[in-house]
Amino acid sequence: MKMKKLVLLLLMITVSLAAGKIRVIATIFPVYDLSRQVGGGLCEVSMLIPPGTESHSYEPTPGQITGLGKCDLLVYTNPYMEPWIEKAARGAGVEPGSLVNSCKNIEFLGGDSDDPGGKDPHAWLDPMNAARMAGNIAAAFERKDPANAEKYRRNAKAYISSLHEFDALAKTTVSGFSKKKFFFAGHFAYGYFVKRYGLTYDSPFKGFSPDAEPTPKALARMSDGIKKAGATVIYREELLSSRLADALASSGGLTVLELSAAHNITKKEQSGGVTLLAIFQRNLNNLERGLK
Repeated sequence: MKMKKLVLLLLMITVSLAAGKIRVIATIFPVYDLSRQVGGGLCEVSMLIPPGTESHSYEPTPGQITGLGKCDLLVYTNPYMEPWIEKAARGAGVEPGSLVNSCKNIEFLGGDSDDPGGKDPHAWLDPMNAARMAGNIAAAFERKDPANAEKYRRNAKAYISSLHEFDALAKTTVSGFSKKKFFFAGHFAYGYFVKRYGLTYDSPFKGFSPDAEPTPKALARMSDGIKKAGATVIYREELLSSRLADALASSGGLTVLELSAAHNITKKEQSGGVTLLAIFQRNLNNLERGLK
């Protein structure tokens, strides 16, 4: 009788585990949202970086590192965006097979010499790279939870299709712009985006570091470029101060609009369920206002 009860208990535990959701921690917003889209209701996805936090200067606290060991999968963007990830994962006891590089097999653009690895980490801003990232995440989910592999593949296929639809819309929209150059008063992260859609830009900043400051010469060059181009809009980055954009707008009679690199989102955006695609669309709408 005791043996039968033990077998029944083990069976109940097995069924319970099979019915449970895999626990996923995603480092920053792009991979957080991609993981949500691919996982559907089959995963419990949490974001490591707190909403509203600047991602380039972020490093997890000791308490957060300890918490990484409780997840089934740890998803990150790439080693250029999170150079601390492997050390943190080892410290938390995350198994190598549970650490997911979402940008695996993606070709990176060159970055500034001061950037980690000398590469531009913002690969997700090309929607086709975001599609590849979704595929890499789906493959990791399938390996961890083979019982639901077909559902992950289906979710990824649907989301990748949405990214292709946006890509087609963006190409059509940009083809109608009367101007192809925009001015950005922030740390420029849009190299993949402008390459994809044939745009150019001017920014007074060098590299992606949030601590960098523009030189007077760079500011004078940009101000002169704005006047020559007859620009009516200047763009600012998300989360960080708009002081520089506001100053340039005031002196040149410009409108300030946001271009978000989607590194992170605000608490309000998180509670509202904002998605990466929604940010892509918002950026495209704002570019259209300035370049049509």
